[in-house]
Amino acid sequence: MRNSVLTFAGRVGIIETRDYIILKINLNLDLKLERFGELEQKIRGIVEEYSTLKDRNRELEKLLEGKSAELEDTNNRIRAFNNEKDVLRTRVDSLLDMLRDVEVS
Repeated sequence: MRNSVLTFAGRVGIIETRDYIILKINLNLDLKLERFGELEQKIRGIVEEYSTLKDRNRELEKLLEGKSAELEDTNNRIRAFNNEKDVLRTRVDSLLDMLRDVEVS
């Protein structure tokens, strides 16, 4: 096997080419594993945030359903009041017509 002279961390030494390649591969793997760890942490953060947002969305949907039901109930009450107002107006108009027909003597 052929030996090579390498400079590593400020030292000069003779390392077998195979050992140098293994060392280089290990350093590359360490860097890649470190980057993989960073990616893993980012993904965990995104998943946690997604879960939080999903829960909040569910809460807001329930709140919206409740508000929609309240709005529908209020609209129904307004319609009922308007109908009552129309009935009263008709009755008052009828009474006023009756009074107009009476001659004051």
